[in-house]
Amino acid sequence: MLLRMYIMWGLSRGYQVADVESSPAPEIGIISTTLEIDGRYACGYLKSETGIHRLKRKSPFNITRMRLSSTATVEILQMYVQLEIAQQDLELILPNLNQNRNGTKAWAKIVHIPTGISALCDECPTQLQNKDKALAVLKSKLFAMMQRQGVLQLADIQYDRLKTFLNQPIREYQFASDSENQDKVLDIRTGIETTAIAEVLDGKIDSFLKAGLLLKN
Repeated sequence: MLLRMYIMWGLSRGYQVADVESSPAPEIGIISTTLEIDGRYACGYLKSETGIHRLKRKSPFNITRMRLSSTATVEILQMYVQLEIAQQDLELILPNLNQNRNGTKAWAKIVHIPTGISALCDECPTQLQNKDKALAVLKSKLFAMMQRQGVLQLADIQYDRLKTFLNQPIREYQFASDSENQDKVLDIRTGIETTAIAEVLDGKIDSFLKAGLLLKN
């Protein structure tokens, strides 16, 4: 739902939106995904979206109507940053050639060994292009970590502090599933809320973005 929301938001602004990689869950949904949204001020508009987004709904199959909850972590990164990484600190992981005889898999994954942070790309048609894009995403992740912690060197990153930052609750999407309550979206930081949950999930999130940016300023 969040993936579609951000895609719809980007397309409504005339931005180019590409799926860099997606890892589907075993049964339904996705485990993780990386979107590239290319457009004027795209990162600036979206930067306040980083954090935990929570979906709340009541189960239609439980006689107690117990409220179910699920969360997703969103991280906004600036792409194509200037950052030098020592080659010995990088591990390149490619598909197993013995399992890839038809040549259809060209994904590439790069791991930053000291922090364990990784990036995978399977969007591009060639392995070289996927490797370059994965490296760009990895540099963006590490650069964002440095900015949030106020450090100038990769060696000074404290990974435990990053987890705390990313675990901050941002927004709740609440489905009432009964006639007594209304569906609503609540921005936890700013207090902005709306009952137009369908419009929000269709990408109409500008009110939240503006409020988030004003809060940071």
